[in-house]
Amino acid sequence: VQAAVDAAGEGDVIKVAEGAYTDVSAREGMTQVVYLDKAVTIQGGYAAGGWATPNPEVNITTLDAQGQGRVFYISVEGFPTIAGLHLTGGNAGP
Repeated sequence: VQAAVDAAGEGDVIKVAEGAYTDVSAREGMTQVVYLDKAVTIQGGYAAGGWATPNPEVNITTLDAQGQGRVFYISVEGFPTIAGLHLTGGNAGP
């Protein structure tokens, strides 16, 4: 997911297929699954290979930080949109 955010431009829609995403990385002193520094839409709930219409109740898309950091760190002045995702395992730490 982070690679898609990095490649996206302002206002782009990032479609995320069903499944569990657990990659955690450090950036700007923060640890998270997704470091969001631009106003994009991240939409989960797509079937693998089916990108027309999301169905997040059937195609469950989970971002799991596994207690290793935040799920999202949002550092943007615009208005990002996050939809159709299950977020779990986040830990902002002390």
